[in-house]
Amino acid sequence: MNFPIKTDPEFKHFVLFLILTAVVLFFCQLFSAQLEYQRFLILDGEYWRLVTGHFTHFGWRHLMMNGLGFGMIVWLFGTLHSVLYWVIGSLLCVFSISLGFLFFVPELHGYVGLSGLLHGLLVMGLIGELRGGNWRYSVVLLLIIAKLVAEIATPFSQNMDEFIGGRVVTEAHLYGALSGGVIALLAIPLNDLWARRFQGAGIG
Repeated sequence: MNFPIKTDPEFKHFVLFLILTAVVLFFCQLFSAQLEYQRFLILDGEYWRLVTGHFTHFGWRHLMMNGLGFGMIVWLFGTLHSVLYWVIGSLLCVFSISLGFLFFVPELHGYVGLSGLLHGLLVMGLIGELRGGNWRYSVVLLLIIAKLVAEIATPFSQNMDEFIGGRVVTEAHLYGALSGGVIALLAIPLNDLWARRFQGAGIG
């Protein structure tokens, strides 16, 4: 499979995006106790944790692993959409995952990590490629679906739990992928509406 490594001048915006994201992740890790997802603290009014919890990690090794995954997804799919699309999509995705935790996983008292968002961004990127006619990416999307089904059906590897320093929350992967899919599919008619209403009038 020939991956679409982006080298055009527009990619400099995504390099800046990656740098800013790295700064945010570093900051959140320094103050993880005040920012991580904690169910009872959220219910007590600390609503920012619905978003910030996803940018904190068990430790620097966990952060490094997720950071590399984030960078790879941006490198492969970043220029399919604007930076604003990815920023808004990311915020909607992590917010949706946290709401999923609150309503459907009440026994989950704490959560940290980007893995749910990474699944959401990956699905958003794959759907973007499919929309552009790159149907070979449907194979990758099917593999992601198979992975999610396998995670639901069988316990996650204890070795991975030990590596990152905490339990892998597979529900985050499922909610992230579902959220990413919904965001990407809703963006299609919204983008078409924007194009008809503004670009046709010579704006943008």
